[in-house]
Amino acid sequence: MYPIKKVVSITGISAITLRAWERRYQPIEPKRDSNGYRSYSRQDIDKLTLMVEAKEQGHTISKISKLSIAELKTLLKDPHTTLQKTKNSPYSQLINQVLEALNCYQIKRCEELLKRSLMAVDLPIFITEIISPLLNKVGDKWASNKITISQEHLITGCIRHILFTSIIHYSTNQQNHCDFLFATPTGEDHELGILMCHLMAAKNNFNCAFVGANLPLDELKMILNKVKPKIIVLGLTNTPPNTKLIAQLQELIELLNKGNTELWLGGSGAVDIFDYKQFKNCKFVSSFHYFNHLLSLRSKGYP
Repeated sequence: MYPIKKVVSITGISAITLRAWERRYQPIEPKRDSNGYRSYSRQDIDKLTLMVEAKEQGHTISKISKLSIAELKTLLKDPHTTLQKTKNSPYSQLINQVLEALNCYQIKRCEELLKRSLMAVDLPIFITEIISPLLNKVGDKWASNKITISQEHLITGCIRHILFTSIIHYSTNQQNHCDFLFATPTGEDHELGILMCHLMAAKNNFNCAFVGANLPLDELKMILNKVKPKIIVLGLTNTPPNTKLIAQLQELIELLNKGNTELWLGGSGAVDIFDYKQFKNCKFVSSFHYFNHLLSLRSKGYP
């Protein structure tokens, strides 16, 4: 069980706001000790974390307070929520310009527009309001045959190049420790999400390592003693859940529990496979917004 001070540090919700939510909407029911002090379960914290993310996406507390953890995950996973936000975004014109250039195979124009926006806005905005919605639209257009496979490869290659270049720019020269290790497991070829997280962490002066996409988890186990990361971040996009991968993740968690390394899982695939009983010692990262929030807490020294 966790005291309210700990909940505030983990979720970013102020104590005043948390008490107001409990009084008006009863999203959770914290227990009280003999002195009347509140204490919260891990499940309470998980629900509050998801509620913060849903609120950032424009949902009202009155609407989401009665949703279960599973329902909140489904809400956050709904692509319509992201697309609607993109439609009303001040960066929708920029995204459309990139798509128009891509439609004409003007990849240099795409790169120019994206690099210019990277210089003009804060990095979290670039990732959450520009790159992530752009990739969602590209995926939709590819699925509906409105762009070709070659166009999809061109734009993802362009974004990958921008991300890698920026990661190199922000990377530290510290060799004695590793804060974050990024990868995707076997069968997960999509690395852009994990690269965006890598860039956000590097920009926040964390020492990071990227060991590639489609990495066997047995290989990850072998390099743990060499790299000794504080946190492993795995990107998962494949659905439905892969039962073999779930078993491998459980083995990895059991191994990590013997040391000091944490495991964070993110991506659309993580929403489907994340079971709060099975992965109780593993953090679910619901979005880039939430990952940035966690980075902010870590920068301030919070666990």
